[in-house]
Amino acid sequence: MRTKAITLWLFVVLHVGNVGALAQNNSDPNSRLALLRFETNAGQECQVSVDEVTPTIPRRHLAVSCGGKIIGNYTTEDHLLDVSRDSAIGDRILSRWEGGAHFRVVVFLIKRTGGSLAASLVFDEALDFAPDFLVSPDLLLVYRDKRFVKTALVPTRTDVYQWTGNEYKLTKSYHWNESMRLADRFCVLDTENLSCPATQITAK
Repeated sequence: MRTKAITLWLFVVLHVGNVGALAQNNSDPNSRLALLRFETNAGQECQVSVDEVTPTIPRRHLAVSCGGKIIGNYTTEDHLLDVSRDSAIGDRILSRWEGGAHFRVVVFLIKRTGGSLAASLVFDEALDFAPDFLVSPDLLLVYRDKRFVKTALVPTRTDVYQWTGNEYKLTKSYHWNESMRLADRFCVLDTENLSCPATQITAK
C-alpha cells in the first residue's frame, strides 16, 4: 500500500512542475513574482502573472489575461509558492500559497462564455495541510482536522473532491483511524483492494 501511495504522490508533483512557474524570491515592492504563458486549445494566447503590490501592507496580486485583456483577478496577503496549469492542455490555473499558519489553494477555470473567455474562481480555501491534485481520476484530496501524534501534526479527515468540468464537487469523506499516517493517504482511492486505516463518513 505504501509503495503505491508514494508512486501516485510523485506523479502529482511532476505533473504540476512540468506546466508551472515557481515563485521567485524578490524583496522589491511592486515586482513580478511569477509569469506563466500558455495557449488555449482554441489557440488563444494567455498568461498568468503574480506581482507584489502595496508595499506598506504587502499583498500579492494574480491576474489572468487572454488576448491582452484581463479576465480574472485575485489578491491575497499570503505568499506565493507556485502557479501552474492542471495539464499541458488544461483549462484550469492552480496556484498555491502559504500564510502564517495555513496553506491556501486557489483554482481558476478559463472557459468561453457568451463568445469571450472568462476566468471564474472555482476553488479557494485556506487549509492546515497541502492537498493533492490527481490527474486520473481528476480529483482533489483535501486533508482536515489536525491532531498531534507524538511530535508530528497529522490530519484526521480526507475530503475527496471530483472535478465535474465546472466545479470541484465533494463526493466522499474519510475519517482517519489512529494508525493512519500521511504516507497512507492515497489508500482512500481504492479501499476495496487496499488495506486502508480510514473509515468512510458522511461528506459535508
